Amino acid sequence: MKELVDDHFPQAKHIRLVMDNLDTYTMGALYERYEPEEARRISKKSECIPMKRLYKYFG
Repeated sequence: MKELVDDHFPQAKHIRLVMDNLDTYTMGALYERYEPEEARRISKKSECIPMKRLYKYFG
């Protein structure tokens, strides 16, 4: 997520990442990897969307 936020899409206001298995990743994992300020900055710009939610609209 940090690479997406900082390197690939630094100008983006918000990044939505669609994941097919949301159980493998949570925003809380950012706090395990980075200092709280850095984790908060990344999580404010990003959102994880479970694939199940998209099935409701497109399936």
